[in-house]
Amino acid sequence: MTYKNYSEVYNRLTLSWYNLYLQVTLVGNGVGSCCLVPDNNWVIIQNTIGLKTKSSLYNRYLYYYLKLHKNRIALLDGGSSQPNVRVDNFLQLEVNFHEYDEQKNIADVLYIIDSKIELNNRINAELEAMAKTLYDYWFVQFDFPDKNGKPYKTSGGKMVCNEELKREIPKGWSNATLLNNSFAEILKPGIKKFSGKKNYLATADINNKDIGIGSEITYVERKSRANMQPIKNSIWFAKMKNSRKHLFIGQNSYDVITDNILSTGFMGLSCTETSFEYLACYLSSDIFEITKDTVSHGATMQGIGNDDLKFFKIVVPDIEILADFKKEISAIYEKMELSRIENQKLTELRDWLLPMLMNGQVKVN
Repeated sequence: MTYKNYSEVYNRLTLSWYNLYLQVTLVGNGVGSCCLVPDNNWVIIQNTIGLKTKSSLYNRYLYYYLKLHKNRIALLDGGSSQPNVRVDNFLQLEVNFHEYDEQKNIADVLYIIDSKIELNNRINAELEAMAKTLYDYWFVQFDFPDKNGKPYKTSGGKMVCNEELKREIPKGWSNATLLNNSFAEILKPGIKKFSGKKNYLATADINNKDIGIGSEITYVERKSRANMQPIKNSIWFAKMKNSRKHLFIGQNSYDVITDNILSTGFMGLSCTETSFEYLACYLSSDIFEITKDTVSHGATMQGIGNDDLKFFKIVVPDIEILADFKKEISAIYEKMELSRIENQKLTELRDWLLPMLMNGQVKVN
């Protein structure tokens, strides 16, 4: 079945009311990318078209079919200065579809996997918000539980002025920088020799906290930038300005530690077991990103170096409070990491099943 007339295609300026749209990108670096959009969330997005399906074509099936054939769509590029697929060329793309019942079986299996991935993502977003709220309550508002279980500052806990931080902090606390402190050290470039292959993660392979596919490398034949070793209780962030990318490698991150090598585009901090969650929360904060962007420098590509960590001023809590914070929040980070690992396995399963189901090598009973 091939779409051959414009009545079945709605460009980016068209608003139509159907239960689900298939939105396909035809211009730019994302050529061939597609997504399903509920009608109540339909927005005008540049360089895309929207498709509605006929009764003989299941919309979710078309979505997965086009995902599988993304490269075929990209080959329709018109040859302009940026990737650009003409609508009429896209509509002439010849496709072979399964019967409707089989379309539905195939797409629903894949959709169940994607739904679980999305559920895990939503859970992690909620958990991250909880961690951020708890961090803010304890270390920004200073209303951590006192010895009587009451909020410290609100209940009249002793506060003293700190000249470096230019604010009041709890009595007995101090200040430090990310460059010089008692609970984290900068990780230097250099990796352990390994046999076989590992996965190389560049900064481009990380989307905020989501780990992408990366590329296979060997120890001998690897890029010079593939030279950072992930270790337990380490936190990583992209050095470049306006690049919000983080890796938090905790107690359960065996896959990241065992299977991956990181780019020198990341800066890493080796944390103590007690300080890991505290510093992970700080690096996730807006103030960290604002400071990083402010102190970034460079002629062409702006970023920070090790020395610039002296500009990142942090409060140093009482050691008992820091340990109590870990007890409160460690379960959140463990759950987030387990969800990430599950999503990685589900993604691998989906990506293996997609061509097998479409090519008929695997059947859905």
